[in-house]
Amino acid sequence: MQGHTQPPLCIAWGASNANRLYSGGKDGTVRVWDPRMGARSLFCFDPYGLEKDRPLLRKSEKSAEELDKSKSAFGRVRREEVEKLLGVGSTRVEPYHVRSFKNMLSSRTNNMGRAPGTGGGQIWSAPTSSGLAVLADLTEQEREQRERWSQGCLERERHFLDPPRREFEHEASCAHRGAVISLAVPLDGNVNRKGPRNVLLSCGVDGKIRSWDPERGTLFGKKQVFDVECWTQEQALQIAAHGLSEDLCFIPEKTFLAAYCMRSGEQLCRLEAHTGTVTCAEALTGCGRVLSAGADGRLLCWRAAFSAAAEAPAEDVICLD
Repeated sequence: MQGHTQPPLCIAWGASNANRLYSGGKDGTVRVWDPRMGARSLFCFDPYGLEKDRPLLRKSEKSAEELDKSKSAFGRVRREEVEKLLGVGSTRVEPYHVRSFKNMLSSRTNNMGRAPGTGGGQIWSAPTSSGLAVLADLTEQEREQRERWSQGCLERERHFLDPPRREFEHEASCAHRGAVISLAVPLDGNVNRKGPRNVLLSCGVDGKIRSWDPERGTLFGKKQVFDVECWTQEQALQIAAHGLSEDLCFIPEKTFLAAYCMRSGEQLCRLEAHTGTVTCAEALTGCGRVLSAGADGRLLCWRAAFSAAAEAPAEDVICLD
């Protein structure tokens, strides 16, 4: 089955239709497949599919593969254009060098020619300390702090990025800005007479969870998109979800397992017990339990919904070798 232009990272089977397979990949698309057919994907999920008065798509002489290659090389080409504009590597224009405030105000020569009786030759001397920190003089702790600040800024900025819109007819629609790292179907399904019989959740490196109608490939639900703090790595991340009536979504966030309400998109709590990065979560059917595993080598069992009939066992923690 061919369709993704970059490696797929996650798959999920449809709850209401056994002949539907969903996949997400590094190309940012969520595709629908019929495993009985060895052909291309049936359609792609479109976050703008319900918008009215959308602009018409243009036609292009290039194929879809050529357009995808040009998109992947956009960053490299743009960087080359900027370097050419600045003259980096050229003998005519010298690249910009950082100069301190002291060097800007001081003279290049220590002593200047003086007339007799005018005193010393040095007209002005810069203060010993300009008060501006030079990058080379930063300590290791200050560098780590700046790196944490920059990383935090990038993680906050990703929540403001929407998926790119289609421009050409044969171009695939992207479900997320960046790679799609997880797909999940709520266990009990969200049964609605006027809507779909089940919901598909997708998670991307853009830090967003999107709720989809898997039969139409469009957004669905009261809260169609909400922000989470998942990792930004282009690696598969397993999430879990409980459907009606709990409507809970469990997302691994660093060393925590965060619980979100799928109706409002609000974070309900963050479960803390792992000492390493949480890498996956799995909801168990019929018992209101959630399993989580992490880099610390432990498998933890959480109670998602309290039931008086089902008491928790004495030992809920399983250590993996």
